[in-house]
Amino acid sequence: MKRKIEVVVNKNWETEPVLSALTNPKLRSKELPFPVVINTPKRGDCRMSEYRAVFHLEYVDVFVRCIEDLMASDVSSSSSEEKYRVLPRYIECDSPDLVISVSTAESTPDIQQGATSLNGSVYIGGTFYMFDARNYDPTTTSHIDIIIDLLKNNVSPQIYHLVDDDFRKKVLTKFIPAQNAPANPLTCTANLDFVAIGAINVTDYKTYGQADPAAYHAFKKQYPQTGTAATIETTHGIVKMAAKNIPTLFVSPITDSYEHFAGEATDTQNYIVSFNAGITVGELICSLNKYFGKNRLSQTKKVRRDTSEQKIGVN
Repeated sequence: MKRKIEVVVNKNWETEPVLSALTNPKLRSKELPFPVVINTPKRGDCRMSEYRAVFHLEYVDVFVRCIEDLMASDVSSSSSEEKYRVLPRYIECDSPDLVISVSTAESTPDIQQGATSLNGSVYIGGTFYMFDARNYDPTTTSHIDIIIDLLKNNVSPQIYHLVDDDFRKKVLTKFIPAQNAPANPLTCTANLDFVAIGAINVTDYKTYGQADPAAYHAFKKQYPQTGTAATIETTHGIVKMAAKNIPTLFVSPITDSYEHFAGEATDTQNYIVSFNAGITVGELICSLNKYFGKNRLSQTKKVRRDTSEQKIGVN
């Protein structure tokens, strides 16, 4: 039986560059087929329940969704409440074996050394911390209440090992350097200790300057011994909550340095780093296809061996 992977991308303007990377005939992985379904309307206000893309590989089927597509058009596309209202039923209906959440993010002092920028790099992890930042955004009119603020990794450690030196060689040559404060060198890193910090219940971008550091410091105070704070954004934790017990990874392309959202996260910057995320996701899909294929073969061999041992025992 094939495994099902669901890639959930936050905004429309993130989804388009991700799909561009996943379908580019020169830059996508040679092992990644062209999707059997592709929807790229190039509109910032489109709403659809259809998948943005569907890929069929030998051992995995991959379905790409955009959260903004599913949301009501009269609600802020940054609304945490609306994202969580629509996501659970779609994920439950799709019934994936693995969810990959993609969202642009800010780096943190944990991974950013001094003034060194990581912009354009991609970080992958599986632990999620959520901070209620509504007090920093007086304009927000909707919110979700946090019952559990720390959602721990439930993805096999072997998955993180797929992002090895060979993986990095394949993707980093295709990454585009960020326009503002580009990382030098660019990196692509996966670690089961990485934590995505979510500043939720904020819709006004102007409040990120206060909400993001508040979320970071809250995490460090509450969980000083828990993992490495890798990224700060608004959506990964909501995707994880919607996925419930389904193993969930986050893929965070870094768009701005810690506390530099206002000066670095431009539209062009967002497109560039989202494209790098798409390159990463494409290679990850191919690596997961091989991983699940080997796992399937090893399970088949085990079943055959167990059957043979039972026959020997009977005889």
